Amino acid sequence: MKIKGAMPTTEGIVVPESLADRIDVRCTAKLRDYETKAINLALTVMAQQFAYEKPVIRNRALLAFIPGFTLSMSLDGDELGMTKSMLVFPLRQWREIADNDTDIPCFAVMEEMCHCFYGIADETEVKKKVVGIVRRFIKQSVTFEQVFPGWDCETSSLRSSTGDHRPRN
Repeated sequence: MKIKGAMPTTEGIVVPESLADRIDVRCTAKLRDYETKAINLALTVMAQQFAYEKPVIRNRALLAFIPGFTLSMSLDGDELGMTKSMLVFPLRQWREIADNDTDIPCFAVMEEMCHCFYGIADETEVKKKVVGIVRRFIKQSVTFEQVFPGWDCETSSLRSSTGDHRPRN
């Protein structure tokens, strides 16, 4: 499978050896230094988490970092079919929400990897899983609100500044 516009290397991204058989990484945009640092932290922490608690799903996933909201791919041409779990990260969102913030990219990568490898579909449950991982491997005293500010666990939605709720899927 080929990703249109993918760079030949994922410069700066270091996939831990224990994850090498589980993930592929492709970028169609140049990552900023803080994004690379955050992604590397997320991958390191998830490698530690997988050693601590084995994933329930034995997927091989593609982590694709794209500039906006469009991803194009093509098959190599010799496949009779293809299955691939895709974790897609629109860099524009990270940069618009909080440019130079390493938390958003780190937690986003961790969250999508938990969805994929632990089979957690529910947004609130996966966020609780991520907070547990952050407490175990990054900062023991972190609160749910610090990791996912504005998330309402009762409605599984993000509270807006006006107090209403927006569903997040």
